[in-house]
Amino acid sequence: MSDNTVLQPLKGFRQLYPSEKVIQSFVLQKAREIAKLYGFEEYDGPMLEPIELYLNKSSRELVEEQSFKVIDKNDKTYLMRPEMTPTLARMIAAKENSLTLPVRFSNIGLRYRYEAPQKGRDREFYQMDFDIIGSNSTIADAEIISIAVSLLKSCGATEKDFVLYINSRETLTKTLIEFGIAEKNIKKVISIIDKRDKVEKPVFVKMLQDASLSSGQIASINNLLDNPIEYEKSFAEILKLIDSYGISEFVKVNPAIVRGLDYYTGIVFEAKSKGPLGRSLLGGGRYDNLVSGYGAKQKLGGVGFATSDSILIAFLGDSNLLPELNSVPSQVFVSIFDESTLDNSLRLARKLRENNIPTEVYPEVGVKLDKQFKYASAKQIPFVAIIGPDEAKNGTVTVKNMNDRTQEKLSIAELIEKLKNQAL
Repeated sequence: MSDNTVLQPLKGFRQLYPSEKVIQSFVLQKAREIAKLYGFEEYDGPMLEPIELYLNKSSRELVEEQSFKVIDKNDKTYLMRPEMTPTLARMIAAKENSLTLPVRFSNIGLRYRYEAPQKGRDREFYQMDFDIIGSNSTIADAEIISIAVSLLKSCGATEKDFVLYINSRETLTKTLIEFGIAEKNIKKVISIIDKRDKVEKPVFVKMLQDASLSSGQIASINNLLDNPIEYEKSFAEILKLIDSYGISEFVKVNPAIVRGLDYYTGIVFEAKSKGPLGRSLLGGGRYDNLVSGYGAKQKLGGVGFATSDSILIAFLGDSNLLPELNSVPSQVFVSIFDESTLDNSLRLARKLRENNIPTEVYPEVGVKLDKQFKYASAKQIPFVAIIGPDEAKNGTVTVKNMNDRTQEKLSIAELIEKLKNQAL
């Protein structure tokens, strides 16, 4: 194995150059803007958590197969946080009497999952979580769904690009019991339904047969999934609220959406791409028993969702929605004419920065202006400021517009005013 191979990043772990980082920052900034718009407070928690935090709370698959484990010198096992909701539930339980309920909390931070890397899925990624805890109201459910839709819309997506499917664990459970399926078998059947879109229909039927379902029960399940018209009537209340939020065109009832995490108790939902990606973009639901499982004396119902930067970037790319972004923040480039005007150039840069104008200074003396112009052009910096001997003597600055190649002489005050207006 070559040294170069050894030094590559781990599989599923990204290294982002500025041109890639600026895209990630765009997506994360959209999430922060939506969080602020809906009145959410940002919080955070440990990157490393004891495995007990997730046991019997998260799915068995997540804990046993999809988590990065760290074992300390005392043989205690920790997980590099694969999700945030258990941490949040513990935090709410610890301060349930001092928090103003319901809380509206959001988090943007790194998560780690040991999954097979693919487009839109990495082993290290930034996840965006939005949760309302302390309300059992359907309004809270609709509010969270509205936030999910608003986040995707803020990135430029429309109803042509994605659909948000909703379902209810509670409603689906009642329906399956009506089909004559034993309560002790419900969880297993729901888990199979969750895999329906991932396998061929004969495989799906075989899985239901292996779960000891009769041909009549299997037919009832397939009919429910293919023709959920009657089933949709159970969602009249939330669909009416969703209409009030003005997002009905994005939302559709789908009894096959059940979500994989064990702590969901009520409404569950997923947004899926309609384009080439064809993947789930975000998902969430209601969890009414989770916080009490961490010691809360009150039964605090919660609802929330999460998405990742990896999937959103892949979605925007496949949907031709990624904006053209320049990773270079500089608005003006101050050139260095020669040693005699170096002090003038540095003082100009200082003055511009004091006026909150992003400014870059060329860090070498003796480099031809032509080369400095090419540098500024390659970095797409819109203006170049030049102070030669004449400008230094007269207290002026020659300003070159790198877009139309025009130039003009300005005083420093006029340059500051021009750049401030250009920034608007």
